Amino acid sequence: VGWDNKLRVWMDSTNKKGVQHPITVMPSEHSKRQSHQIEILCLAHYPPVYVVTGGADGSIAIWNVVSGVFERKLPYPSIAAVNADEDCSCTQVSWLAEYKLIVTAHSNGCILFWNPNRASTKTSSSDSSYSAHLGFRHTTHRRHGGITCMVTAKQSTLLVTCDNAAMLQVFSLSQFAELDMERTHDLNLNSYVQRVNVWFTEHVNGITCIDYLDSKDLLLTCGHDQEVLLWTSDGVKIGMFGQQTPKAWNLNDCQTFMDRSSRSQVETIADESDVPDTTTQNKQSQDIDGTWQLSAQDNDGNGAMQDGGVMKIHDDTLQLIQNQNYEQSRSENDAVLANPELHAILKRPTTSFVKTKTKKKTAVQSVLNQHLKTFALEEIPKESPFK
Repeated sequence: VGWDNKLRVWMDSTNKKGVQHPITVMPSEHSKRQSHQIEILCLAHYPPVYVVTGGADGSIAIWNVVSGVFERKLPYPSIAAVNADEDCSCTQVSWLAEYKLIVTAHSNGCILFWNPNRASTKTSSSDSSYSAHLGFRHTTHRRHGGITCMVTAKQSTLLVTCDNAAMLQVFSLSQFAELDMERTHDLNLNSYVQRVNVWFTEHVNGITCIDYLDSKDLLLTCGHDQEVLLWTSDGVKIGMFGQQTPKAWNLNDCQTFMDRSSRSQVETIADESDVPDTTTQNKQSQDIDGTWQLSAQDNDGNGAMQDGGVMKIHDDTLQLIQNQNYEQSRSENDAVLANPELHAILKRPTTSFVKTKTKKKTAVQSVLNQHLKTFALEEIPKESPFK
C-alpha cells in the first residue's frame, strides 16, 4: 500500500525469481469504486477474506482480497475530534479477534474501535459510519505527536501504544466483555480502556516498532536510534540486543538486567483521556469593587461553574502585570546598539519613523537604510567603520 491508494497482493512462494510482480492490484483501473483515503498508511488482515486499511484522513477502508473489490469506507468520527484542523491520520490498525473489532491508532493520540459487522447491514454511507464506530479513547500521547505504533496482546485483552517521545503505555481491554456490541456506538470508552502502566524508554526520536511476547510477558521496542530493547511488562529494562557491556543479560537471572527497579510512572504521568471542551466561551468583565472576573459557560450552557463560576483578578495583580510589560517594552526601546554611530542615527527624529504603522523591526530597518543612503561624507566621524 502507499500514496497511490492501491493495494498490491503478492504470492508467498518459495520460487526465487529475479523480479516478482503482484498477482492482484486493488482497485483495478476499470473499477469505479475507490477508497479516496488521500494516502494509505497502514493495513491489517480482517478475517476471513478482508483487509482493512488506514488513511491519512483518519478513515478506514475495507477491501475484499478474493474478489479485489473495495467494500466501504468509514470516515473518522467527528465526535472523537478535538478540533477540525488537527491531524487525525491513522498510523496503525489491528484486528481484535476476541471481540471481533477493529482498533485504530491516530496521530492526535486517539484510539478508535470499530464494529465492521454492524456496518454491513446499513445501506447509506452515513448510517454505516455512524453504526460502525463503537467508541473512542483519548490518551496522553496527544502531547507527544500522537501514536506512532500499537500492538495487541494476550488474546486481545492488552493494548500497547507508543509515541514520538519514546513513551510507552499499556491498556487493559478486559472491561470490553461488559459492552453491548450491537447497541453501543460513539461511546467515550475511558472506563473500558483502562491504562495499567506507562513509562519512558531510552529511544532517541521516538519508537518506530513494538511487539509483545505473550508467553513471557515481555516487550520488544525499536526506534530511530537503531536500538532494539527488551522490557518486562512492569517497565523493567532487561537489556539491549547486541550489548557487550557491562555484560550480557540472562532472562533467568534478574541480577543481569540493566534496571533494578521499574520505570513505571503511572502515578506521575496524567492520563489525559478526556476531550478538551472546545465549545467553552470565555467572558471577561470588571466588577464594581475594582476586580476583574472571568466566567465561562459549562457544558450545559447555563453559565454555571463550580465555586460560583467566577475567577476574580485584583487590580494589584493587573497593575503588576502592566508594570512588567512596561519595563520589558522600555528595555527594548532603550537598547543601545554596539556601534555608537548606528545608535545615533536611529535616535534622530524623522518624519518617516513617526508616520510608519509597520512593525518596529521594519520601521527601524527603513529608517536605517534612508539615513545610510543620505549620510554626508563630512558627517562621518573619524572613528567610524563606514569611512
